[in-house]
Amino acid sequence: MKMKFVNLTPHDITVVVNGKTTVFPKTETVARCEVVRDKFDVINGIPIYATRYGNVTDLPPMQENVIYIVSAMVKDKEYTRHDLVSLGNLIRDDRGVVTGCDGFHV
Repeated sequence: MKMKFVNLTPHDITVVVNGKTTVFPKTETVARCEVVRDKFDVINGIPIYATRYGNVTDLPPMQENVIYIVSAMVKDKEYTRHDLVSLGNLIRDDRGVVTGCDGFHV
């Protein structure tokens, strides 16, 4: 059975396995965690915030034969979903720029 990957990140995702490159284009929908910032302190006139990550937004319901590519944060918040993956080990060029990844994490 062939699975369909849907990229719910804001960037095209390039996976390189055994020299073969597969690109998963970004879609219009981006699954994100809500961000709540609470002012924690002010040090030397600079505000310091405590950040909490809330509910996940824009994550479609599970669909048969569909795997969603999401950020690690979204995947961790939705740990009961078995249809979510995030980027595997990053691949970098000689300058340290990320050019892809070697697969996905569940």
